[in-house]
Amino acid sequence: MNHYISQSTSSTNSWLSGVLKGGQKGQNLNDFMQKNVFPDKEYKTKSKEVVDRLKMFVQHNTGYNIKELFVGGSQGKKTNLLGHSDVDLVMYSNRYGTMKEFRKNVSKDLQALTNHMKKDLTWAKGVNITRTTKHAVQFEVKLPGYAPIKVDLLPAPDLLQNKEPKYIYKEMKTLSEEERQYYSVCFAKKQTEFVKYVPPDVKHLTRLVKYWTKTENVPVKSYFTELLVIDSWKRWGKPDEFPIQKKFLSIIHRLKDLSDLRRMRWKENNTTMKTFPDLPPEGPVLLDVMNPFNNVAPTGEDVREVEEKATSLLDRKPTWSTE
Repeated sequence: MNHYISQSTSSTNSWLSGVLKGGQKGQNLNDFMQKNVFPDKEYKTKSKEVVDRLKMFVQHNTGYNIKELFVGGSQGKKTNLLGHSDVDLVMYSNRYGTMKEFRKNVSKDLQALTNHMKKDLTWAKGVNITRTTKHAVQFEVKLPGYAPIKVDLLPAPDLLQNKEPKYIYKEMKTLSEEERQYYSVCFAKKQTEFVKYVPPDVKHLTRLVKYWTKTENVPVKSYFTELLVIDSWKRWGKPDEFPIQKKFLSIIHRLKDLSDLRRMRWKENNTTMKTFPDLPPEGPVLLDVMNPFNNVAPTGEDVREVEEKATSLLDRKPTWSTE
């Protein structure tokens, strides 16, 4: 496994391990994460084999002229959990020159990809197609000894190859919300790389927060968690190493009161400054680092549920624990 957690390993009596599911009171946080959070070596090997096999299938069995296959999702970002691996496999095709052309053909392409998978019994053994949406073929691949890997196969035009983001945003600004959704997949590669290349401790903390949200059914998106942790890390001065338990508490405190979570302009993408849409009058806002039209924060009744579950966790923190 070889996951090294700086500083937090010194805590031999972690209150956090005692309140998170799967943990024991007094358990070392590092031991808890090695056992429950980090993907083990066998899981990583098996899941990589599945993804490599899928890439080979799409490249050689579908007849599409593919420019690039990009692995996104939690596996591509290296923030996946033991037994939980979602993969966005983005198929950048040479077929699409414009978004208009892509929107016109994507439904036919998705149906064709679905048919290819159903007919190829050799490759598709152990594959269960769950549904086809407007944007992806969604399926699960069996992984012996683990939960199935959930995969979204997404065709996409590589708009960023020939256009700067600011021109794409101007184009999006004139469209309806439904039409803008087709652009999301175009940003997948840069979104993934933004999360993937932060220091290891940032990804360790992200995994721990994700573990809590999944085991407690906290209604937040995985991408929201990743961006919230990265934004917090920047506020802390971008340290390479930090005590995981202490910073986990900082994240939970932010989730306890989402009302102050407002627009954050990512310095990594200054071209969005003049193209931000109007914000919702109420509710938390955490904008996608690449797509200024995409608010990834929880909305509606989910906001109260997130705050209540964060409060409940903090109420279980004993007075002897250190912050």
